[in-house]
Amino acid sequence: MDGSAIGKPGLADVESIIHDWKERVLLMFSKNIGVKDSNLAELLAMIEALTIVANTNIDQPPDIIIESDSKVVTVWLNKVSDCPWRYNELLNRMYNLFIRIKNILRIPL
Repeated sequence: MDGSAIGKPGLADVESIIHDWKERVLLMFSKNIGVKDSNLAELLAMIEALTIVANTNIDQPPDIIIESDSKVVTVWLNKVSDCPWRYNELLNRMYNLFIRIKNILRIPL
């Protein structure tokens, strides 16, 4: 997944390729999200990708790997206290999606 902005803030886009463990592409998306800064765009890209995974019937592998080129967002995921308070609601939404996906994976068929 990736988020980008032209300017700070500037016109921003989010995009992702969701694939299985054999690298087969299951889904791709790209969309404009208006005027945002690049860190917010990266965070929104992750939320968008997780939302799609949580709301689809993709045959999910046992583990979901999230790849990001954003060191800042990766740090925020691992140390919430480093995240600016204005993004706390978005981080909470993302953690709720993690829980939702984890719960989906544990439901027996």
